[in-house]
Order: sequence, then structure tokens, then C-alpha cells
Amino acid sequence: MGQTKTTISKVEMMDQYLKSFGKDFGYEEVRQIVHSLFDIDLETKLVVFKEYLAPLSFDETNADMTVARVALDYYLNQSKSDLTGKEIRNIIKNLFGINLEGISSLDGAKISIYSKEQWITQHEHDLFVVDTPLGDAEVRIYPTPHFTEKTGLERVPTELQQALAPLGYRYDPDHNWCYYCNLTGESVGHEFKVETIETIRQIILDLYNY
Repeated sequence: MGQTKTTISKVEMMDQYLKSFGKDFGYEEVRQIVHSLFDIDLETKLVVFKEYLAPLSFDETNADMTVARVALDYYLNQSKSDLTGKEIRNIIKNLFGINLEGISSLDGAKISIYSKEQWITQHEHDLFVVDTPLGDAEVRIYPTPHFTEKTGLERVPTELQQALAPLGYRYDPDHNWCYYCNLTGESVGHEFKVETIETIRQIILDLYNY
């Protein structure tokens, strides 16, 4: 009888790496783990939630360090001795708006995420982009160059337009994307983002599983 192959997620791998360090880890170890597993260099990312910068001071001791490094180092050192992997991921989400658990769940989904003016996840063979500008009140969905190369379409396909319509998206022919805007100006909720991504994922599985 054959064995079932079990694939662990990136967040599970991150937890295992952190456990291997015991309590002996800091900014550089966390940065290396995130870069290795998620191909994200935290050193280059924007601290998008400025309220988290209030406790920090920037003086001659850290003048050559990036804001991202100073901020992450500060919060890691606040309670390093008993931080779990989940808590570290929450710190990263609070500072940079990067949801590592959400990215882990997208593994192999062929969906790029561009959020708050930075690429969160992007791969050569992704088919669609989910783009949320600063503020998260708007969402734009459009095809990647790889999708256009494979299908000849430079717009969101009709099937995806129809699938997204019940969520409140409309198709904008001037930009060839599907567009959603929260009229209250508030950030779209986590559940809405999950529904959006799952809708795109299902269309990919049904029609574009190259």
C-alpha cells in the first residue's frame, strides 16, 4: 500500500525553523526565514501602519538602518523570549500589511498580490493580479502578461467577470480589469478578500489550470 505524500505549508515550515533556533533568534534570523520561504525581503518593505513607528527613535546608532529593520527589530525584542511563529507573523502583518498566513494559503494558486504599493507575492506563471491600493478600500483584478501569452486575452475573461459580479465587482473596459470600491471608504474586510481570491482560484482550476 503506497504512502500518502504530505506537504507542509510555508507557515508550518517557518514555525519549524523558528523552533530550531530555540530562543536564540532575532531580526536577521526572521528576515532570512521569510526571504527563504516567501521570497519577501522585509528590509525593502514599507512600514505601512505608521502608528507602530511612534515608540521608535532614529538617532546616530541606527542612522544607517532601514525603517523596516529598526521597526521589526524593536517589536521582536519586546517579548522575544516567548514569541510564537504566529505572533511574529502578526507583527509583520501589523507593520507591513503582509499577511504571511494568507500568502501561504495561496501557494500554487497562480495569483499575484500587489498591496499598498508593493508586491506581496508574484511568480512568473501567475495568471491574475489582485491589486489593493493604500487604504484597502478598492480592489482591482487584472490578467498577468503570462495569462495574455497563454490565452491571447488582454482583459479579465467573461467567466471571471461573471463570477466576481455577485461580490460587487464591475468590469471596467477602459482598464480591462474588474473593480470594486467600498463606497464608505473603509478597508474591505478579510472575509471579502478571501471570497475574492477563492473565486479567482476556482475559475483558474476550472478553466486555466495550465
